[in-house]
Amino acid sequence: MKKNAGITMVEIILSICIIAIVIVFLFSMLIQVREEDEQNNIESSFIIAQSTFIKSIEEDIVNYGVKAVGSCTLADVNISDTVVSGYEDNYKCIRIEYAADYIKDKVGYLLVYNYYTHYDVVDGRYQGRDPSWMIQYVRGSYGICNATSSLPIKSSWSPATTMMRELPDEIDLSDRPYVLYTASQGNSHNAASIVLPIMNMQAEHYDINLSFTFMGNNNFTCYNDDDLACNCTSANSVCQNTIKDQDSNPYKCT
Repeated sequence: MKKNAGITMVEIILSICIIAIVIVFLFSMLIQVREEDEQNNIESSFIIAQSTFIKSIEEDIVNYGVKAVGSCTLADVNISDTVVSGYEDNYKCIRIEYAADYIKDKVGYLLVYNYYTHYDVVDGRYQGRDPSWMIQYVRGSYGICNATSSLPIKSSWSPATTMMRELPDEIDLSDRPYVLYTASQGNSHNAASIVLPIMNMQAEHYDINLSFTFMGNNNFTCYNDDDLACNCTSANSVCQNTIKDQDSNPYKCT
């Protein structure tokens, strides 16, 4: 009769090691799935918020029409560069001039920038939360120039400012914003689109695309410079009537 020796200590230790490895593997998978789920929830929430944000701008475009598009600076929107990380390297700004003459606040600004909440002048350090990405849209108007201002005086700003404070991930703003449109003679309708490229480090795009129309080639101006590209798909002679240099924009005092 064969004697049963039972389970040896080596077998017990080996079984425990195998179980531990399986538990660690399952636990790591659980953490990864949870992180991916949280990231997907953040991205989904962002896409929904971005859709609402874009809709608010499109309502102004539809209601008031677009007369001109150009680039802008943070100073144009009364944002101090002491709250912005990296200053001008970390922001994009598009100025939209609306065609309607019956509204006072007929200039809109679309911005995306990296900001801090507070800059302590005493110790020379940024304070508050870590730098975050903000997308903002504000409407306002300009008054007359004076002797101490290099720009027309900002006379009023619309309280209906909309903003999104958080983007899903660190982003890349290296792509230049642009306006893509056609231009025609006469009173034909022309299709146009304002595009603000926003891309994260995984090359996923969260671009803002604003479509609009304008009549003929004498009712719209695109101010071309290093910060905004005017891409017109019509004949050169027709496009030249709509594209001007940024230095000729009407928001500079003479």
